[in-house]
Amino acid sequence: MNGSLKINEVARGAYTAFISPLQNPMCLWDLAAPQLILEEAGGRLTDLNGQRLDFRSPNPVLTQGIIASNGMTHASLLDKLKDRS
Repeated sequence: MNGSLKINEVARGAYTAFISPLQNPMCLWDLAAPQLILEEAGGRLTDLNGQRLDFRSPNPVLTQGIIASNGMTHASLLDKLKDRS
């Protein structure tokens, strides 16, 4: 299952979170619709540093990794990721 579909699974409540690591670059264009769907469902999608994705970037390939969550667990997941680095 690709990352966009996994983000949609988080939006529908099947998963609490989805993390795509740095080693798995994704195209920003593939994340625009899933981000909207997730946020409308109350979730959040950011890069692994907690920054919102910039869809105006001249380079459509996102290499920072992403984290999609149900919104309630986002901050704690980001903290756990920072503790591991």
